[in-house]
Amino acid sequence: LAVVIVNEKPVEAVVSKVSVWPAEYKVVWLPHDSEKIRAKLVLIKRKYGKIIKHESGKHNIKEEVVLVIIRIESNGNVDARSWAGALSLMQVKPGTAKDMHIKYPRNARYNIAAGTEYFRLMLSKFGDQNSALAAYNMGPGDFKKKGKDFDADGYFYVQNFEDTMNVLKYTM
Repeated sequence: LAVVIVNEKPVEAVVSKVSVWPAEYKVVWLPHDSEKIRAKLVLIKRKYGKIIKHESGKHNIKEEVVLVIIRIESNGNVDARSWAGALSLMQVKPGTAKDMHIKYPRNARYNIAAGTEYFRLMLSKFGDQNSALAAYNMGPGDFKKKGKDFDADGYFYVQNFEDTMNVLKYTM
């Protein structure tokens, strides 16, 4: 599935990977499960949109970035728990929540507050969005060790973010 962009606006088109387009056209390939991703983004926004808006404004981060991180981290599941012990929507580790004076990291409001603040810290520390995303996913210590040559997990996380952001941008 692809979206063709003409003059910064998406247009509907049937596209195959062998299609040839004029230079002024941009083709954005969407993930094969983009409809499921879109549906999940809509549900997350409906359920947590006010909290996302408040916290993203407080930390000067685009709402869409927080929404996409939640989709990637937990698929909108407030009860999510990772193998590493990260909790809830933005998969905040208990130690990180404690450092940010968050007592209830499983609570959606507090979890989004902690996750958004933590992402802002990663952005301030590492300077660009892709590095901040990789550091958010890998942890700042591992990211520092590997630098811009982050591992496959960090790369996959950044690619997943970009794919999901394209679904949000071109289908909603």
